[in-house]
Amino acid sequence: GSVVALNSLVVTQPQASARDFFRQRIRWAGKWKVNSSFFAKSLAVFIWLFQASWVMLWVSAGLLSVKYFLTFLLSKIIIDLIFLLTVANRLNTAFNFFIFLLLQLVYPFYVFSVGILSWWKKVEWKGRKI
Repeated sequence: GSVVALNSLVVTQPQASARDFFRQRIRWAGKWKVNSSFFAKSLAVFIWLFQASWVMLWVSAGLLSVKYFLTFLLSKIIIDLIFLLTVANRLNTAFNFFIFLLLQLVYPFYVFSVGILSWWKKVEWKGRKI
């Protein structure tokens, strides 16, 4: 069985460039395929599908009525806000509402692209391609 440490937090150094940041995230995202935990795999797929649905919402925004688009968008923002405020509170971390709103526009595209790239793109890490 798997052991989950609920009081663990891993901190890494920031990457030197945007390119290094994305390569790191692609490497991390690629690990879900070899994770032995059904829960972890399911969660990774769920998160990717959820964010991919938001990419599709933005892409098809012109096809929806403004009322439906804003209802979906506001629902997502509220759900994310509740979740992230809970996490920030548990980690005793400051929460920046402006950054949160800005990332609501960027994050779905980031998760979607990193998830896609993790399937096909090999990245170099510690001198080897993985």
